[in-house]
Amino acid sequence: MKINRTTIETFEEWSAKAPPQETIRAQSTDDALREQVRKGPADPKNVLSVEGLPIQLQDLLSEATQDFGHIKLVGEGNVPLILRKATIWKLEVQNVGELCFEDCKIGDLVTHGAKPTYEICNCMIGNFRVWKGYPVQRLEWNGGYLGQFHLDKDVKDAFVGDVWFSRDFTLPEDPAYHDVQWLRDTREALNARSNSVAAGIFHASELALSLAPASIGHFVWHLGSMNGAPTSETQSVSRYFGFLRPLCCSWRSHFLLALSLLAPQTNCGDGSRAWKEGNAPRGCFGQGCMPCSQSTRSISSGRRS
Repeated sequence: MKINRTTIETFEEWSAKAPPQETIRAQSTDDALREQVRKGPADPKNVLSVEGLPIQLQDLLSEATQDFGHIKLVGEGNVPLILRKATIWKLEVQNVGELCFEDCKIGDLVTHGAKPTYEICNCMIGNFRVWKGYPVQRLEWNGGYLGQFHLDKDVKDAFVGDVWFSRDFTLPEDPAYHDVQWLRDTREALNARSNSVAAGIFHASELALSLAPASIGHFVWHLGSMNGAPTSETQSVSRYFGFLRPLCCSWRSHFLLALSLLAPQTNCGDGSRAWKEGNAPRGCFGQGCMPCSQSTRSISSGRRS
């Protein structure tokens, strides 16, 4: 999935505005509901929303020819949710502990009723909400774009286990969409779990969004990008040097950041070194994503791939 400024702008505009919808409720048999979903909305200008979609019918959402509106999916606790190439304006998941998304576009994502584990590959998610009482147990994100984390208070309880992001994971470059405070909240939540590597990604993004557009630092942030969106190389260097934010007001920090972009990449912590050497966390690899079915089995069995 190619992420650039145009892609982000189009996605953010789509996710910010509710589409016209036709809603069906899961009160009939599974066969009848399946037929309703396959038919789609009566008016082609609308998108289909489903209240109470059983997790047994999750295959209706993957690789569908239609986009969806508000999908309320109900799980059974021990059955994973696996979606591929799905476009959903709002996805609300209840009682599902394992979620795997691949090549999906989701405007708004929220999970409750279970403490979730996520495996995300090459997806765009606008608003990723973490409800109080349902912290993220584990998150692996390889490629794609995140508009923002929406963390319920207390933000320090939002994450429990490991959180990983790949080098080509992209964050907003324009504060007009989601502002900057959520980056600080996410950084605080990750630092509370002593995950300084992941926290540095959001620290660096906060630095970039806080700089004036005409400043040297802002120019350096975009250096190396043909389309305006940060490249993986730019992001990698920026996230490694996220701790320079307190010095960003001085010309020295801008000079150091510029030198960092011109210097060869170095091993900066176990997490970054693992991605660079191809020894990515289980489930996602630098060369691409593990198939979701294999990934979910790995999580279920507790084995590292």
